[in-house]
Amino acid sequence: MASWRVAAKRDHTLGPRRLTVSADTDAVQGHVSPIDPPVSRASRKTLPMESPTTVTIEGPDPLELEPSSTARERYGWTSRHCVINCHTGRVIVGRWAGIPLESLIDAGVVPAETTHLLVHGADGHRVCVDIRRALEALLGFVCEEVDRGHDGTTEPDTVDDTPRFLAPDIDSSQAVRNVTVLEPLALEPTDDPREFEYHRRADEG
Repeated sequence: MASWRVAAKRDHTLGPRRLTVSADTDAVQGHVSPIDPPVSRASRKTLPMESPTTVTIEGPDPLELEPSSTARERYGWTSRHCVINCHTGRVIVGRWAGIPLESLIDAGVVPAETTHLLVHGADGHRVCVDIRRALEALLGFVCEEVDRGHDGTTEPDTVDDTPRFLAPDIDSSQAVRNVTVLEPLALEPTDDPREFEYHRRADEG
């Protein structure tokens, strides 16, 4: 297994250089909440949760990504309908807006030799995603509406758990909430991607 992080340890002259995309005043804040069981609108407003404001894409030239107008113009901005399948049989259906990972990969934000992305959540949860799967994924900064399969209601969330990693018909354990870091990895065929993962929760929407 190789990654830029390993290379940096071997060669101390390889110092990461940071490219910052600063937030503009029109940056959109996401609204998604891990609500279980459903709560009233009034109580939702008082729930204390704060989501990351940026996602760090690691590499020789780390990128701090925010949903600013600059980032949207550079990498694109789209809205997608997504289905998240929970292990309990519950199905979460919603629409998120954000930056497609395909545009980030095409722009050379991750090294060409990358085979997987290690997606880190703020709570320590992390999953290792094949780069071909990542091409289909969305880094959702805004939840426009969501039905968490509890009470049949579909509405925007008022508590953040974005940015969120989303892909077509994704498993709930892979739909990482409060994404903080995307770490490019170059794995050998003999490497097991699961060894890099840490599943903090069994089944939460």
